[in-house]
Amino acid sequence: MRPNNNFPIKKLEIIKIALDLFIENGYEQTKISTIMKSAQLSKGGMYHYFDSKEAILDAVIEYAFSEKLVGFENKLNAASDTFKKMEIFLDSEIITHSEFATKFSTLTKNQKNTLVQYRVKEFNTLSAIPYLLSIINFGIQEGVFHTDFPEETARVLFFAGDMLFNEIAALKKSIHLEKEQLISRKIDAFVDLIKKTLKINESDTQKFKQIVTKEALKNE
Repeated sequence: MRPNNNFPIKKLEIIKIALDLFIENGYEQTKISTIMKSAQLSKGGMYHYFDSKEAILDAVIEYAFSEKLVGFENKLNAASDTFKKMEIFLDSEIITHSEFATKFSTLTKNQKNTLVQYRVKEFNTLSAIPYLLSIINFGIQEGVFHTDFPEETARVLFFAGDMLFNEIAALKKSIHLEKEQLISRKIDAFVDLIKKTLKINESDTQKFKQIVTKEALKNE
C-alpha cells in the first residue's frame, strides 16, 4: 500500500481543517459536525467526501505520509545496490518536513494511546512493507539475498526491526548501567536474524550490521 497524494481540492481542504481541529481540541473531542461547519459543508456535502470521523482521520494520515515521503521512493529506486537501498529505507531523516507533515507530527506526539497512534502505526506498516519487499526482491536479483519466501520474510523482518528500534529508543533514554551492552546484543541478534533468514554471506552481513548500527545509534 503506497500513500496516495491525488486528493480533490475540497477533500484536501477538509483534511487540512480536520488536522487543525484535531491538534486544537484532540481527536476524541472533535466532532464531525465541527469539521463540517468549519469546512462550510452541509451534512450531505460532508458525507459526499467522508462517511465518518474515522475516515477523515485515515485521510489525514494518508496525506501526511504522502507529504513525508516526497522524494523517498525516487531515492530508493535510484539507489544502485541493495546496501544503499537498505540504508535509505532505514534512514529516519530522509522524510520531507512540509508544513502539513510537521503539523501531523505535533498531532501524533500529543495524542498518545489513542486511535490516532494505532492508525498511524497500522498505516506505517502497510506503507513500509512493500518498500522492504522491493529491496529484498532487488537483493535476490543481485545475488545478495537468498529466500523462496520474500513477501513473508519482508513482514517478519519489518516487525522484528520495528521492535528492535523501539526497544533501543527506550534503552537510550533509560539509566540502565549496561544499556550499551544491551543495545549491542539486540543489534547483533537482529543482524543474525537477517543473516539466517536471507542466507547472507559473512562479508555482506557485516555491511548490514554497519547500516543497522548507524541508524540505531543515531542521535544517541
